[in-house]
Amino acid sequence: KETYWKDFHVKLFPFAHCYPDNYFDGVFQRYLTLGITKDKWEYVISELVRVTKPGGFVECVEASNTERLGPKGQILFGGFFQAMVHRVSNLSGKFQRAGLQVITETPVSYPIGWGGNVGKLNLINFKMIFESMKPFLMKAFNMSSGEFDQLNHDAVEEYPVFESYWNNISVVGKKL
Repeated sequence: KETYWKDFHVKLFPFAHCYPDNYFDGVFQRYLTLGITKDKWEYVISELVRVTKPGGFVECVEASNTERLGPKGQILFGGFFQAMVHRVSNLSGKFQRAGLQVITETPVSYPIGWGGNVGKLNLINFKMIFESMKPFLMKAFNMSSGEFDQLNHDAVEEYPVFESYWNNISVVGKKL
């Protein structure tokens, strides 16, 4: 089995245009759904490919959906995914159009509030994510600050009871 990330340069990747062509052995990007508009994804992926050496790998990980949410969690995540109207779809197709050979497309599920340390960490992450989205979600839900805080608190209590989890997609491509 081929190892994707063998002997590659680790660099911060804030701006692809700052790097010359064929610079990195591998590029990893994740969770930029809220930061990249739908019309910019093809360009972003083309830049990831441009700075990757031939034979190198590009990996993108993005959120896709949630499952087994309680009623309060459904409300919160509904607003979250509404905010992600520009979220990326068909990463594999975008990789192929950018000239990458798709090696894997793997769904990955993570527990929220159960399932050990990963679940505990996700519980904290989503509580904080929703707190950071509070102004947007209060407006979307037509709620007061106190109502929103109660909703977030109740959702946090629900996740472990319903054994909620969120799904991600990881796509790895090889530059030929």
